[in-house]
Amino acid sequence: MSSLRRPSIRRRVILSGLVWGVLTLSVAAVVLVGLFRSHIERQAAVELDGHLLQLIALAKMEPERVVLTGTLADPRYTLPVSGWVWQIRDGQNILLQSASLGPIDVGSAPLSPPIETAATFQGPLDQSLFGFAFDLTPRGADATLTFAIARPQQELSEALAQFRRQVWVLLGLLGVGQVLTVLWLTRVTLTPLDHLRRQVTAMRDGTSAPPAQNAPLELEPIAEELGALEQHVTRLIEQGRGRAADLAHAIKTPLAVLRQLHAGDPRPGLQDQLKSQTARVDAALERHLATAQTAGRARVAIAVAPILADLEFALQTAFAHRNIQCDISVDPEIAVRCEENDAYEILGNVFENAFKNSSTRIVIRAEVTQQGTTIMIEDDGPGVSPDMIQRILQRGVRLDQTVEGQGIGLSITQDLLDTYRGSLTLDVSALGGLQAMVVLPSAQTASS
Repeated sequence: MSSLRRPSIRRRVILSGLVWGVLTLSVAAVVLVGLFRSHIERQAAVELDGHLLQLIALAKMEPERVVLTGTLADPRYTLPVSGWVWQIRDGQNILLQSASLGPIDVGSAPLSPPIETAATFQGPLDQSLFGFAFDLTPRGADATLTFAIARPQQELSEALAQFRRQVWVLLGLLGVGQVLTVLWLTRVTLTPLDHLRRQVTAMRDGTSAPPAQNAPLELEPIAEELGALEQHVTRLIEQGRGRAADLAHAIKTPLAVLRQLHAGDPRPGLQDQLKSQTARVDAALERHLATAQTAGRARVAIAVAPILADLEFALQTAFAHRNIQCDISVDPEIAVRCEENDAYEILGNVFENAFKNSSTRIVIRAEVTQQGTTIMIEDDGPGVSPDMIQRILQRGVRLDQTVEGQGIGLSITQDLLDTYRGSLTLDVSALGGLQAMVVLPSAQTASS
């Protein structure tokens, strides 16, 4: 959930494109439908205007009545209840009307559309009509007559509804195309950023990223700076590695001389103390030298199962008298991204620690999680208290003081894991002893 709340360029671009697309397409649909409505109403008004002019031309004034010298060319005005109607009135008195309205009688209703403006109104037979009327005084008439004409509104509404459906289908297809275009543009635009991320990841893992192809001008300075930074970091790592090696070789010789000088010193306890201290210095040098050599190494996919099998064979040979049973349940496809020697060092220290302190059984399993590849090593030894667990990873602290060693194996493991951004967690095992959880960067398979 936290990742969804964090700002994302990809998400912002896609959401902005979708919002803008929906807004523009909706506005376009409303505008197009409005324009089409105006167009069909204008065309209907022009057609009715021609029919009305024809009606006025056919109207003839006779004493006390109005007659038509012919009929309108459009036969729809003769169909009963067709909605195509006309009417000639003197005030509210109906003088003539179309056959579609029936004969004039006492129950005839006046056709009253707006004067000179085409609009929708309610007709005599509860029909929704579209039309208009003119007031004029024909030659030979003493009073102003009203000429009204109209057509069914339903025909215009059906044409408008059909157009509206077509517009929404078309704009829907355009919307889908716009979504696909936004996704494609987002992918194309952000691909160079993905390459920069791979470059940084390769720098962290000690591998080389493929060179960028046709990098945008805006990102070219960043890519050049990353390349320069990678070269600078590589030089610093090589310098630090060389200095650590020089320091180790420089101190090893004086340590050897000290051992020889005090080899014959008869003072009680001096030999043991000197041997212990020089061993500590020697172990510290080896640890720092190993850490320096680890920095900047290429990290490849290493299968976990073969490493654990090799370590089990070596430890079963070294501790044959203990008769320890090892239950290793690790999928052969599970792998870590790590230098091979470092993987043996990390898992070997933890595995050996379990061998030294277990009673009869060790259980090992591994799984891939979001944090990386997790290897669980549990033993059925005497176990430790929660307070002691916090001290075990400190340099020089050993679980069993009767077991030989300098007490820095797990601390070296932790230092190596820090190099790979991994972790080592200790807890009480379900078997009763100690549970060690090693987390390393995961890889899909050993060949990937």
